[in-house]
Amino acid sequence: MVARSLRLWSLLLLLVALVGRVGAADELPTVAEIRALRDAGKLEEALAAVRRARELAPSDADLALFEGQLLFFRGEHGAAERVLRAALALAPDYPDVRLALARTLAAQGRSREALALLSPLEGEGSPEVLLLLARLALAVGDGGRAERVLARARTLAPDDPGILLAEGDRLLAAGRIDLARPLFERVAGASGEEAEVARTRLAELAAENPFTLTLAASESQLRGGAGTSWRDVGLELAWRWNPRTVLHVGLGDRHRWGRHDSVIAVGFDHRLGETTLATRLQLTPRSDFSPQIELRLGLERPLVARRGTLATTAGRADLRLARHPSGTLSGLALGLVQYWADGRMWTTLAAGLDRDEAGRIHPALSARFDIGLGDRLRLFAGSALAREGTADGTVAERTLFAGFVLALSADVELFADLARVRREDLPDRRALGLAIRIRF
Repeated sequence: MVARSLRLWSLLLLLVALVGRVGAADELPTVAEIRALRDAGKLEEALAAVRRARELAPSDADLALFEGQLLFFRGEHGAAERVLRAALALAPDYPDVRLALARTLAAQGRSREALALLSPLEGEGSPEVLLLLARLALAVGDGGRAERVLARARTLAPDDPGILLAEGDRLLAAGRIDLARPLFERVAGASGEEAEVARTRLAELAAENPFTLTLAASESQLRGGAGTSWRDVGLELAWRWNPRTVLHVGLGDRHRWGRHDSVIAVGFDHRLGETTLATRLQLTPRSDFSPQIELRLGLERPLVARRGTLATTAGRADLRLARHPSGTLSGLALGLVQYWADGRMWTTLAAGLDRDEAGRIHPALSARFDIGLGDRLRLFAGSALAREGTADGTVAERTLFAGFVLALSADVELFADLARVRREDLPDRRALGLAIRIRF
């Protein structure tokens, strides 16, 4: 991000100079007027105003910096360079001038020249300076220097999405897709320009491996001993059709009480701006206990995002309609996802209502906490209260669960979880689930 604001002391000096200009004060713009024009996007008017002010104070480096930045924003890189070099001659040790001039040189493809200009600031540079230094080092092929600079930048600003995005690009250039992908995913969960770039990176990676295959199996043991186990197996194939849309198709086989159901599922995820829509339709042609048809719709959208950070709050809405052998179950839940610690941990809370087959209304609650430990391991745990269908009707289930996700490589992830389910007027159930996800 380019430093846009004038230093307070220089603005005060300019005001003093303007007041001292007899007969011209009414014609010259005030500092507040110049800044208001710039912030309103009226760059041409702001540029004309700052040039009139520079006529009064031609040796003011801040005014020259301001003019150079405005020219840069207008895309006039050559003119911006000339003005910023004049500002550098007036104030050789002014970091903001060096930063702005380095950006201007980089925009003209002169990365080595920009790197040499900015290098004197490396020892005491701000996160903004270090980020540009790392980008320039990557541009000239110096991955080692980029790694050192980014390591220092991350200690100063651990939740800056621009720095995390640059680290992901460095890892990607080094061939470490397995470490780059989690960084892109964390940044993509925020909002703003960096999030859009991260989503583009993920789409580019997905274009190389557009398919994702998930194989899952679980076994549940009901209190009561032999003959009371449940077994589920399933597979899902996801295809990234385009950068915004993922299609899903799945097959499953469920065993309960000596009976089994075969399940077919289809759906898609689609991103509209910053809103993600997820749909799933599940069919069980000859159902003994599974929903004969189940439709799930979900929406998620960022609600609050602080500039320059991944600390984001997202809102969720989930609708469920399920036709069981015993009747229809429906539910609506609203929730929040709060991201913490530069996106490495997050809390998901939801509350809603379920309507059972008899038309009775029941509360539905859930809470989950995820935390990433390094770039390969994520732990999660939570609890939920919801209505679930059986062959004889719906029952309330209270679930406690915990598990982990382990990245074995850039394209292979292992999932495992344990759950304990307390069921209304029925034996408790303990479950173990395993899954593997492969991108290809």
